[in-house]
Amino acid sequence: MGESQEKLVQIACPGCGSLVKAPASRVGRHLPCPKCGQRIEIRTDASPSPLRESQVYVAPPSSDDEYAVQEVPHDIREPAPGEHSGPVIPVWDHSHEFTDDELPPDQRPSSREPWRDKLPLSERPKPPRHPMINGVLTFFFSLGGVVCWAGFTATAVLVLILADMAVGAMNTSQFGPVATFLMGMIALLIALIGLLSASGFLMAILQDSAAGNKVIVEWPEPIFVDWIGAAIYFLVSAVVPLGALHLLALPFGGILSVWWLAPVVLWLLFPVVLLSTLEKQSPLAVVSPIVLESLVKRGWTWAVFFLESGLMIVGLALLAAGVLSLVFMGFKNVALLKMVGLGALAGVMVAAAMLYFRLLGRLTWICDEYFRLETVDEEDEDDEDPAEEDDDSPPIRPTPIHDF
Repeated sequence: MGESQEKLVQIACPGCGSLVKAPASRVGRHLPCPKCGQRIEIRTDASPSPLRESQVYVAPPSSDDEYAVQEVPHDIREPAPGEHSGPVIPVWDHSHEFTDDELPPDQRPSSREPWRDKLPLSERPKPPRHPMINGVLTFFFSLGGVVCWAGFTATAVLVLILADMAVGAMNTSQFGPVATFLMGMIALLIALIGLLSASGFLMAILQDSAAGNKVIVEWPEPIFVDWIGAAIYFLVSAVVPLGALHLLALPFGGILSVWWLAPVVLWLLFPVVLLSTLEKQSPLAVVSPIVLESLVKRGWTWAVFFLESGLMIVGLALLAAGVLSLVFMGFKNVALLKMVGLGALAGVMVAAAMLYFRLLGRLTWICDEYFRLETVDEEDEDDEDPAEEDDDSPPIRPTPIHDF
């Protein structure tokens, strides 16, 4: 009797699920699947693939199961690659350690987000000798620092020129008031956008400096919401000291009666309130015990910061008074000299703002490292194993604005 007349058995390929027929006389042997090539053992008890023929149990109708869908068994197996008709969706392997490029953008580490908190103390960047002086100006000579300074200087020059043109056009013709209003509104709009974007860039300088970076590597992305978040922190840090001064000066007629104290109050309290709000991760928390403690334990560092920032503010005020007097009095009718004077003043103001937040970031870095060293010393005194330290000391480094 030929093989074609022998009894055939039907088996299912475990790889692709295809049904294959084989002579019963070859039971116990193996043959390759004609579809996927996988070797199949010929068995008499072989059953069709559960993917090809589903075993469906139809339950009798009942009051609780009107459509008879209860207790339906499902035999599930992993389909072979050839059976997929759609895209293959990968499954995350949680035992795999992903690289930075494989992680989602919001989970990738950056120079700002980790804050070096989980690094061993020996691997964290150490402040240099005289950290409020050495290396403070290095970020100005990086490409990002130059672009930042040039961009905001050009914006400030444009605003000053538009404001000067608006004042000059007031009495030129019958349309002078209209031209003055239009140019004034344009100057105000450009100034507002410039201040919002400058808030994001100045916050980046503060945060990267607090992380111990020599240059700024994490400049803000062009996200308007992040700029607004940084501006809120700055606005609160300025309004709170001025509001406190106004309340104290109410018996004397309010803040206008002691206006000359406003710059002094801002100089002393603005950095304290700003670091407190950032340490508490909320613009509503204007007092932080950690920042207040740093004023006592790192008083000399704070004194150096106030000395440097005070000298810079006084020098900037004198320079601005001199340049403006020359521009609007000495060079009033010389347009080129007036433009040069306004450009020089704008450039110095932008550089001073960048330097101020660089110094504030360096101050934060020094205070943070002091608290961490103090925590390690306390744990050593308690005979705790340094290798098991969790490093839970409260950092005072600012929180990234995109977490706000």
